[in-house]
Amino acid sequence: MAKQMQAAGWEGFHQTTISRIEKGDRPVRLSEASGIALVLGVEMWQMVLADEASRPLRELEKSIEQLRRLGLILGENVRDYLFYQSLIRKELDDIDELTWGAEGHGFNPQFIQKRDELKMAAARLLSRTYMEDIDEFMRSENGDQDGTE
Repeated sequence: MAKQMQAAGWEGFHQTTISRIEKGDRPVRLSEASGIALVLGVEMWQMVLADEASRPLRELEKSIEQLRRLGLILGENVRDYLFYQSLIRKELDDIDELTWGAEGHGFNPQFIQKRDELKMAAARLLSRTYMEDIDEFMRSENGDQDGTE
């Protein structure tokens, strides 16, 4: 820790200083406490409060940060979801243009059947909102497959 403190600008902070503080022979000055907190990657209040008293605050702080990260991930996923909805609409238009009147123009029946299956699947997906998909996911996570409790 002494080297970290020195790297953070506390040139006079040596291993003997840390040892004396740990033994209770030397108090920690307020300015030093902020440097120690910085080196340890904690807030000063976390060092001052007893561990039991600060635990709920640390847990809340972690939960808030996790929720922020998940919010960003959710936003990225919604953006991607909307992108793929748009992409599917374009690809449907391309397929419609390619296969317009396809039944009589040399496309084999398996191709036509697969095209129709995919168009129906795409239409089902495009008729939904991402909120409906999230709701379905939440129901499946809770074991409620048919939407009833």
